[in-house]
Amino acid sequence: MLGSLVAPLLGRHLSFFMITISTLWAQALLVPLLIVAPNLLMLGAILALIFFLLPIFDVLQRSRRMALIPDALQGRINSVYRLIVFSSNPVSVALTGLLLQNAGTKLTILLMTGGLMFIALSATLNPHIRRAGA
Repeated sequence: MLGSLVAPLLGRHLSFFMITISTLWAQALLVPLLIVAPNLLMLGAILALIFFLLPIFDVLQRSRRMALIPDALQGRINSVYRLIVFSSNPVSVALTGLLLQNAGTKLTILLMTGGLMFIALSATLNPHIRRAGA
């Protein structure tokens, strides 16, 4: 919730590219800290930071999409976006459960970190995101 409130303020002062890569890299670097968290308080603090960053990226990319896409296409584009994003949720939760059960916590977190780093690197190197204005 707090990330959603901070997102418009950040959007006024930083470029879309800067916010995108900052939030993605921060998440990728925070997740492996879950392995070494010494207690529940630290684990909660790390998760709070991760969950603070998620809505910042979400609000800004949705706002950008709404600003760039003509009104007549908003419904169609939003439907396709939601189909892709939300249909991946049950698959990722099932795979995470299988990994936790069969490979353990450490390997699961490391694999998640690898995926997040791949996404962050892809966004960083993407010329379309690099050229995106504020």
